Amino acid sequence: MPLRFELLAPTLLAVATAVLAPEAHSQVNLTAGDVAVIGWTDNGTPSDVLTIVNLAPLPAGTTIFLTDNGWTGTAFRNTVADGDGNEQLLRFTVVNTIAAGRVISTTDVSADFTWDVGMTLPGATGVFSVPALAQAGDQITLFQHDTGLDPMNTATQAMIFVIDDTGTFEPATSSNEGDVATGLSVVSNTAVTFAQNGTGQNVMSFNTAALTCGTKADWLAAIANVGNWTFGSSGTLPSGTIPVGPCTAFNAYCFGDGIDVSHTTACPCANTGGAGNGCANSVNPNGANLTATGAASSDDVVLAGSGMPATVSCIYLQGDALADTVFGDGVRCAGGTLIRLRTRANVAGASSFPDSTDTITLSQRGGVTVGSGAVRYYQTYYRNSAALFCPPETFNVSNGWLIAW
Repeated sequence: MPLRFELLAPTLLAVATAVLAPEAHSQVNLTAGDVAVIGWTDNGTPSDVLTIVNLAPLPAGTTIFLTDNGWTGTAFRNTVADGDGNEQLLRFTVVNTIAAGRVISTTDVSADFTWDVGMTLPGATGVFSVPALAQAGDQITLFQHDTGLDPMNTATQAMIFVIDDTGTFEPATSSNEGDVATGLSVVSNTAVTFAQNGTGQNVMSFNTAALTCGTKADWLAAIANVGNWTFGSSGTLPSGTIPVGPCTAFNAYCFGDGIDVSHTTACPCANTGGAGNGCANSVNPNGANLTATGAASSDDVVLAGSGMPATVSCIYLQGDALADTVFGDGVRCAGGTLIRLRTRANVAGASSFPDSTDTITLSQRGGVTVGSGAVRYYQTYYRNSAALFCPPETFNVSNGWLIAW
C-alpha cells in the first residue's frame, strides 16, 4: 500500500469575541520589535483586518495592545474622553506559549490566543474593538502596559512597534496622524511608514517569502523595505509561519521532542519523541532520526534515516519552504513544492539517500544548483501501521534537516 500525503484542512477563520476570557493584568515582558504588523485591510467589508507576526516567543499570559490612536510625541492623542480615546483599542492575550514566527490575523481563532473584542476596558469606559482604519491614511501602534488598567491613559506603556501608511510620522493632531512612540525608531526598523497610494489602496501585505530565514533584526529590516510589500485595492494578507533565528547552512530542525520551540505543532497523540528526533513511533519511543553528512559545496550530502520500524518502506522528502502541520503520526516541517526524492526499504529500521545504488546526487535529484544559496528542507516519512498506535494514521515522519545549497 503506497504512502500518502495527508494535509490538514485550512483552519476556519473568525473574529474571537472572547466573551469568556478572564480579565487579566498585562505584564511587560517584550522588547521593541518583538511583534510587528505585516498586513492590513482598511475597506471595512465586513470589518478591517490586521495581521501581526511575533519575532520572539510569546509566553503564556502575554498581553499586547493595538491602537489606531496616534502618538503626539509624549502620549496618545485624545485619550481623556474614554479608555480608547474615541478611536479603537484592541487586546491580544496569549493563552499557550507561541513560538517565534507565527503569523496571526485579527480574524484568526486559536486555543493559543484570544482577541478580546467586545470586552469592557479594565479601569476605563469603552470596550475593546478591532481598529477601524481610515482609508485616507492611518497608523497602528503595538504596546504593553504594566497593569493593563486604562492602558492608553496611565503609565507605564512599553512600545513594541508602529506602522503608518501616510508616508511620514508627525505629532498626532487628528485621527489620521501619529508620531514615533517613545522607545521606537525608524533606524531600528521598529517604526515603519509607507506612502499612501490614495483611498483606492485598501490592502497592504508583506511578502513573508522575502527571506528564507533570518533573525529578528533581519526580519525587521525586511518588513521596513517597501519593496517587500504589495499595495492595492484587494489582496491576500500573510499567513502561516516564518523562520526566525540565525540562518545556518546545514543543520537539523523540527524536532518532535516537546522541547523545540521553533514550531508550534505538537505530536498528534502526545507521542513526544526523544531529543532531536521526530515523534515517537510504535517500535521506538524516541522516534525516527534524520541526519546528513558531507557538504553542500562538494555535492556529496547523504541523508540517513534511522529509528524506524525494521523493514518498512520510507520516502526521503524535499520541500522548498517551511511548514508546520500534523502529518500522520508526526509533524511535517518541509513544505512548499514537495519532491519525493527516493523510496527506500529499511534494513534494521535504517536507510539512506543517496546510497551505493544511486547514480545521482541529492542536489541533482532535488533540482537544486550547488552554490546558489537556495534553502531546502528534508524529512523522511515511513510506514507505521501498528493498528493501536496513534490511530487512524499509518505513517510517521522524522525530524527535519535544513541545507543551504
